[in-house]
Amino acid sequence: MFIKTIIIYIALSFLLYGSDSCFLIDRVHVNFINHLPNEFPQPLLVHCASKDDDLGNHTLTFNQMWGFSFCVIPFTTLFKCDLHWTGLGLNLNVDAYDASWVKNPCDKSNCTWTVSVGGANLPNGDFHSWKDHEFINNLY
Repeated sequence: MFIKTIIIYIALSFLLYGSDSCFLIDRVHVNFINHLPNEFPQPLLVHCASKDDDLGNHTLTFNQMWGFSFCVIPFTTLFKCDLHWTGLGLNLNVDAYDASWVKNPCDKSNCTWTVSVGGANLPNGDFHSWKDHEFINNLY
């Protein structure tokens, strides 16, 4: 009887909330926006992965955005992303989302990373600077 109840519960949750829903778990949206200077037309390359999913390589031109969403598994979901500013050889490695964050730097379930000449940041303060590079230092 217990198994039948669980199966009915799962079936109803898909019917009521849709297969795209996380039901009782938060759905998180992670986005990257390329705000690198337009006068340097080298695109931003983004590659994100978790231990279960490789989301592939994505090329973002000036002001272009790319993102993904997922259902959080509490305390275990972790997506790492590599950012590469092509032509300049600059790289950043960021934890795009970590379910074990004590203080979530995202705006609730929306993690929008802005990538600019200074580095990559979230709206609530998580900031990653490009490694010291002569080109970057000369822009300031």
